[in-house]
Amino acid sequence: MDLRPDQAVRRNQRGLSQLTGFRSRLDRRPGAAGCYPAAFVDALAARIAATEPKGAARLVAIDGWGCGGKTALAEALLDRLEPAWQYVSTDEFFTGFERQTDPGPVAHLRWRELQDAVAGLARTGLASVRGYDWEHARILGPERLAGGSWLIDGLFSHHRDLRGAYDLTIWVQGRMEGRLDRVARRDGAHMLPHWRRDWLPREAAYMRQARPWETADIIVAGADLPIGALAAWKEGLL
Repeated sequence: MDLRPDQAVRRNQRGLSQLTGFRSRLDRRPGAAGCYPAAFVDALAARIAATEPKGAARLVAIDGWGCGGKTALAEALLDRLEPAWQYVSTDEFFTGFERQTDPGPVAHLRWRELQDAVAGLARTGLASVRGYDWEHARILGPERLAGGSWLIDGLFSHHRDLRGAYDLTIWVQGRMEGRLDRVARRDGAHMLPHWRRDWLPREAAYMRQARPWETADIIVAGADLPIGALAAWKEGLL
């Protein structure tokens, strides 16, 4: 039996407004969520739904190497958890291509804003976020967020400045070989220079310093990595 949601309900759009009136904060990519077995996602969604909050809201963070399957997993989970759970991405705090000089630990993220948003959601269930418009390359005006359950998705989300706010952490380990091929398919080949020059060195520094998979509560086999290879990956890396 196929336990995945009806594909007619999941399109490349924000949410399921024509059926539920709910507008998701995550842009769906057709077929992305289907790379994870439905029964596995059902079980993980149930585990997340049972999470007890330390503060005013429940926060679950998904981290992993870039283009490794994090957001695809978030999509699959939100198909089951929305509208009770809402979504925030670290990518929303991008500085812009011409301003990658933030004084925080990640030069291309508005770190103080990200910290304040995560802390505010954990403490009060409220935050103000200025997202990033990738199509028009501009920082958006403030958006008020309010809710009791949040899925935080993105590289650097398990940074030590943030992880104390979370009630559950998930690490997604995708296959490293051929990763830039996946980037080119997803983002376009024109984005590869940005990855090679700016983002990959910062990602590598984060992995060396933080080793975030070591503190994750759950580790998931992500993009192009068979579940049977996960144990071998851990033995070789840890």
